[in-house]
Amino acid sequence: MLPLPGLVVTECDALETLTGARALPVAIGGFGDGQGTVTLLLGQEKGLENAWSLIESLKGEPPLEVPALQAVHESGEHGGS
Repeated sequence: MLPLPGLVVTECDALETLTGARALPVAIGGFGDGQGTVTLLLGQEKGLENAWSLIESLKGEPPLEVPALQAVHESGEHGGS
């Protein structure tokens, strides 16, 4: 595994940057269509209505397609030696 330089932006960081609301992750994971789900606890503070509106607008988005990664995963190849 190679280190990648850059700024790490979590879901909580993004929500605060976009809406001003702070969030705390309380559950991560899932199965089936819920894989990769992150459940956030939002406090009662500035930006809460904006955050909720943003979250509601994202519901129902189709999953991200990553064909090259899926092909490697399905074939069992992991690269490296």
